[in-house]
Amino acid sequence: MKARTRKILAFGTLMAIIIAVAAPFLASDNPDGLESTAEDFESADDKESQAHDSPMPDYSIPALGENEYSGAIAIVLGTVITLLIVLGLFYGLTAGKKRSNKSEKVKAKGSDESNRS
Repeated sequence: MKARTRKILAFGTLMAIIIAVAAPFLASDNPDGLESTAEDFESADDKESQAHDSPMPDYSIPALGENEYSGAIAIVLGTVITLLIVLGLFYGLTAGKKRSNKSEKVKAKGSDESNRS
């Protein structure tokens, strides 16, 4: 990876983490339209089953309780996990492309040598 690309990636990651840490402290306590409508139509059983299915329900870590710090940690963890998944996909897809380019160059080189003979 080029130095410039690393700098851009580091800056983007730093900005995402700063936003993730600040978000729980700046967010409104009032639910948005979608969340309030869902609360109106959901039963208690639905809410309970959804909370058990999610590793970090409602942007919090259950072991830390429901507070802003728990939300900040959950968002930072989610940001880092998402970044790692995207980087893994990127490198996985570009590694396959690099391999195919190398094999094409080897084939082209072999055909050039056979044409010279």
